[in-house]
Amino acid sequence: MINKNINMKNLNLHINTGYLILALFYGWTCHSQEKRMLTPEDYNLWHTLNMGEVSEDGVWTSFSKLYDNNIDTLFLKNTVTDFQYVFPSGNNEKITPKGDLFAYLKSGTLHILQTTTGEQKEHPNVVKFEFTKDGKHLIYQSNSTTFNTLVIINIKTGQVREFENIKEYSLSPTEKYLAMIQTHDRAESVKLINLLEFKLHKLLSQNHNSEYQNLTWNTTGNSLAYYISSTAKNDYKIVFTPNVDNPSSIIKLDPTTIKNFPTDVYIIKTKLHISNNGDKVFFDTTPVTNISEIATKIQVWKSSDKEIPPKSKINFQKWNVWLPIENKVYEIERDNLIVSGITDNYQKAILLDNDVYLPLYEYGDRYSDVYVMDLNTGIKKKIIQKQLRAYHHIVIDPKEHYIAYFKNKHWWIYDIKTDKETCVTKNIQAVFNKSMSDRLDDHRAYGFGGWTSSGQMMVYDEFDIWLISTDGRKSQKMTSGGNSGIRYRINTYLGRSIRDSFFGFVSTSYDLNDELLMRNFNTNKLSEGFGVWDKKKGFQEIIHKDWKITHIKIIGENNFQISISRFDMPSKILSINTHIKQIAQANEQQKQFYWGKSKLIYYQSPDGKKLKGALFYPANYDSSKTYPMIVSIYENMSNSLHEYIIPSLKDFGGFNVTNYSSDGYFVLLPDIAYTLNKPGNSALECVSSAIDEAVKIGSIDENNIGLIGHSFGGFETTYIISQTDRFKTAVAGAGVTDLLSFYLDIDSSNLSNIERFESEQFRNKIPFTDTEFLMESPIMNVKTMNTPILLFFGSNDRMVKPSYNIKLFLALWRLKKDSILVIYPDEEHSIVNEIHQIDLTLKIKKWFNSFLKNKNH
Repeated sequence: MINKNINMKNLNLHINTGYLILALFYGWTCHSQEKRMLTPEDYNLWHTLNMGEVSEDGVWTSFSKLYDNNIDTLFLKNTVTDFQYVFPSGNNEKITPKGDLFAYLKSGTLHILQTTTGEQKEHPNVVKFEFTKDGKHLIYQSNSTTFNTLVIINIKTGQVREFENIKEYSLSPTEKYLAMIQTHDRAESVKLINLLEFKLHKLLSQNHNSEYQNLTWNTTGNSLAYYISSTAKNDYKIVFTPNVDNPSSIIKLDPTTIKNFPTDVYIIKTKLHISNNGDKVFFDTTPVTNISEIATKIQVWKSSDKEIPPKSKINFQKWNVWLPIENKVYEIERDNLIVSGITDNYQKAILLDNDVYLPLYEYGDRYSDVYVMDLNTGIKKKIIQKQLRAYHHIVIDPKEHYIAYFKNKHWWIYDIKTDKETCVTKNIQAVFNKSMSDRLDDHRAYGFGGWTSSGQMMVYDEFDIWLISTDGRKSQKMTSGGNSGIRYRINTYLGRSIRDSFFGFVSTSYDLNDELLMRNFNTNKLSEGFGVWDKKKGFQEIIHKDWKITHIKIIGENNFQISISRFDMPSKILSINTHIKQIAQANEQQKQFYWGKSKLIYYQSPDGKKLKGALFYPANYDSSKTYPMIVSIYENMSNSLHEYIIPSLKDFGGFNVTNYSSDGYFVLLPDIAYTLNKPGNSALECVSSAIDEAVKIGSIDENNIGLIGHSFGGFETTYIISQTDRFKTAVAGAGVTDLLSFYLDIDSSNLSNIERFESEQFRNKIPFTDTEFLMESPIMNVKTMNTPILLFFGSNDRMVKPSYNIKLFLALWRLKKDSILVIYPDEEHSIVNEIHQIDLTLKIKKWFNSFLKNKNH
């Protein structure tokens, strides 16, 4: 929690002063030796810097340096004295809240360090370990060739308990109990250990010829559930202990003994879930089917299908709820309804019917009907019709009885208890839909920030955050960024969902009695910062600079850690409280090399829209010389301005900005504004405008400019070179070079590509039967492609089929146009095999060098 009495004015003063001190480190001057140019042989010197664990007071903190071709190293540092421990090959570290003990794994051995004395103890063959949150116990599981052992150590007393033949264990959220599954003489048992009393609390279950699995607690730590099945077959049942404090009552869910258990289904082993008060257990079933394996692989597509390919219902998992006290089971997911969240403190479930508004091309986006189910009775009711099903456009409050949803360019609230809908933003003078978007999604919202513990919601407009009551009567603009182009957003991290289908439909709840951590982003300069908001003072900025903030961690009162970088400044971990202190620095060897810089350029689209581009300068830049330039494209790229890019031969697309900047190239990453039905021409005009502006600023050789793009960028690249000879050469990876074939194809997610044109990235609503549809298809413009091009793709690419680029290459070959095709075996849309990545990176570099630097072809 952040101290509410913090003097933010003084904090900013100290921070700015501290920043000036740190700036001494930023200059990267090196007087001990002369700088030199970077070569590929130097790339293996680089590493990535990762933040680690921190004690509650922030005194002890860990971080790691991860190398591509060297030994990864773990560090533990005292942020007060700067004393530092170094652990080569250490990983998976943990620290006690007080910071007195630090543990890590190395080659299967658990190392325990007393931070004040430096004394270490080792425990071999450890596969899993943890400290309890109160720091009183160390728990670890060791595996040997003969048996597995669970060890529990009372850190204060040194008392040790060991349990052999442990198959699985799970610590309760309150850490009062530890449940474990133990095997002995073909029998398995589930036991409960009381950590407070450090003794066996209860033998919960024991059975011969049966297996126990998936120990699962509820969030309060009062209830425990797990599966039991015979060793001969997977006939799963569920065992449930409602109250582990008094575990005399143990209940079993046996499908054969419950009258209303769904017919023609059986329980399958997936993730169990238990309600907070222990009155409900959630589990999955799958239909019983007698269809042969061969029959399940046969597909039948019909012209009457609403989706292509049609959905298969075979082996479809369905969620259910078991009420143990009443011994009743209700199917939650039934009749095409998919669960998306739990609300009203586990009294209701929210479900979506995703099959109503199909085919997709008739509706322009994904829509659903929304249902509420009473989990105590199984009764379902439709509450919202034709609701947009995009990320956080339906947001369920898990504790209260509200659903927020975005419809007709406004935010609405549905009150489950009153069955009432309220438009809560209709009287607010702000625009909540993405009205300026050119991605065919201007009907979508800017975003949902979260719920508050006092029953309010936070939503975004283009720049600011709004706090709105669920009845719509009260609203407050929490930030003021619109006039200055500063975008504010709540600092959030994705947590675990109860169920995969909940993703995008649930949100974090915040207590506004505590201060709220927010990020801010200057949309004009692309600088970043963060601050805190509270009820009395509003938003108070802590720091904002021309850099990229990759992570923010709240340590304690007035204490933060952030990870920052800039294109010309390797990653740093900084501690921020009343002053700034550097905790760790990555890649200090960079000061031995000449390095490029990045600059933001501004230009306009043909219709006058202001655009930005990130221009990267050659290392050891000399304005009296001219340099070749490579333009890398894919929609909007300028946000890479402050990204620190480690030099490497391993890259999914074979192109690394730092590699080229360090070898005498300018690199331009421009933004592109799109016109409906003309994505290719939009790219052509915006890229041309960006190059015109870059040439005015830097010493760029206009006769030696190359172009590169992958996937959608590959489409843009191949189209652009069919319309202009401005580029001396080009590279396109896995590009959509045949629009008609791609439109009528299925992607790697087994979805039709039609929606990619009519409601997404390709921004093209021209009927595919019209001749005009083919005008921007690269293969239809191959005759005017005069620019030498290197094409590449993976042989197993299911997103953009290999045949597209094979066709383009054959057309180029037949017309005797300079081109090369590289096919990587067993690769999909991105190249992931490191040997292939190195080969691709080197091939592309040689290709550009041969044309742009007149080196051997």
